[in-house]
Amino acid sequence: MSTNVETAMQVSGLGRPDLVLVCTALVRRGLAKSPVDAINQLAEGTLTPAMLDNIPVKTEEQIDLDE
Repeated sequence: MSTNVETAMQVSGLGRPDLVLVCTALVRRGLAKSPVDAINQLAEGTLTPAMLDNIPVKTEEQIDLDE
């Protein structure tokens, strides 16, 4: 496992399955450019799982309707 992944898990307190879900949510909400960016930001402490609480997720249907 990558050092950044391990660090992100330690800093965020997430397990591997939850880390995948949080990274996906961070990307969908525009807080990270990619899953790798999300992992790096979680490892640095720039982003936290708590940041997801008040930011809505745009589904593919909503993105298509908005454009």
